[in-house]
Amino acid sequence: MTEFALMIEGQDGLNWERWQAIARVAEDAGYVGLYRSDHFTNSNAPDKDSLECWV
Repeated sequence: MTEFALMIEGQDGLNWERWQAIARVAEDAGYVGLYRSDHFTNSNAPDKDSLECWV
């Protein structure tokens, strides 16, 4: 059986609340993984949300 995961861009308006909502929907839909890109900011003006970098 083929399994699917999602890859989301994290710098174009993605905040923690949206990420949690996406994770819930992905889990409910049966996706086996949820990943985000390694881009921290958008190349345009920094007026969009993005997930913080945790170290």
